Amino acid sequence: MTERLVLPQGEILRDFLAQAAIGRSDLRKIVRRRGIFLRSDDKGETIPSLVRTGLTPTEFQFLLSLLEKNEDNPKFSSQIIQDANDITSLSEAVDDHCNFSSVLDTSFKNYRMSGTPMVVAVDGNPNVIEMAFKIVRRDYSKSFTKIDAEFEGKVFASKNPTTNEINIISTHTSKETRKICDEIASEFISGLKIAGVVANDAKAVSVRFSDFSSEGRFKFLQSLASDKSSKFIKFQAIGDVGFKPNSQTDKPLELAWLEDNLSSVRFRGVGLEKLRLLSQEAHHAHIETYRIEADYEFSFDAINGTCTITFDFPDYSQSGDVNSELVITIADIQIFETDAVQLKAKQPSKTISEKIRSALDFSKAKLHKQYSRKALGRTENKTPEPTN
Repeated sequence: MTERLVLPQGEILRDFLAQAAIGRSDLRKIVRRRGIFLRSDDKGETIPSLVRTGLTPTEFQFLLSLLEKNEDNPKFSSQIIQDANDITSLSEAVDDHCNFSSVLDTSFKNYRMSGTPMVVAVDGNPNVIEMAFKIVRRDYSKSFTKIDAEFEGKVFASKNPTTNEINIISTHTSKETRKICDEIASEFISGLKIAGVVANDAKAVSVRFSDFSSEGRFKFLQSLASDKSSKFIKFQAIGDVGFKPNSQTDKPLELAWLEDNLSSVRFRGVGLEKLRLLSQEAHHAHIETYRIEADYEFSFDAINGTCTITFDFPDYSQSGDVNSELVITIADIQIFETDAVQLKAKQPSKTISEKIRSALDFSKAKLHKQYSRKALGRTENKTPEPTN
């Protein structure tokens, strides 16, 4: 018997199209196949058009397949532990002193673990390890599709023999996988302390919202987004900026519209780095910037294309948490047509994402040291207290 397919409409369709796993480029393909050309590829343009006209069964199946294949955008965060002791095997230290049973126990959770995750040495290197996992979650909010959504996560750890630093990188695709990554990383660190690889009072350092003054945070995000030091990725333009007014500064007349009761301000467009508010350094003390998104071109192993990268402190924008960690999201990866066949044979899009993330690592660490409060020796324009 053929399964009947109920097409979503109205607000249900709007929510369906707005999901992160469905990218701007996916909606652009649909509207252009219809012979419709909009001013922008932004979802703010394409979603209203598709909600008005509805989806065909073929179009709906195409978008549904994106969710079923779990092509949600990977989100990266990282932390560094300094002054690690000499060791012959990071893998052995973790295997002998870490217990992941509580982390992997999904009893009374709204998801289940797919398979049994294991800590493995990457390319046989005992000082470069990772633990990858996949969860399956039934998303009851999509009752018209009744799909089991798959979400992947991974925690990667490596020891730099030159600097004696241990770098831990977490990759998540959902709130659940983010929490699991945090717990795995925490267990990694606890095990390394027990093994004597790092001191018991060692701190894992990550890039946090509160590390910067208002001016320093803007400079950090803008400099990271527009960095030109990598030969693999090329900055094009800033297309999205999010900030909140700094309630602790007296604003000049030209910024009087930045009322303190504004909860958040978002600018979307092309070339936002040229806007007067953002281009004049004197204005940066009056805004608490938490997000910058930019467009890029990239080239890896003869694979060329474009992507969008978001640099974001999500917990600050959502709940005012000043301890929010920086999260880097790589989305809308588009491979130039001449390279599409070669890509399928060589590298999946998530591998491209990891290469792009790796290309950003050096600049992120360098700019964090350059613009943080500690580096600048400044305490003025303190970060506001957490808001609810």
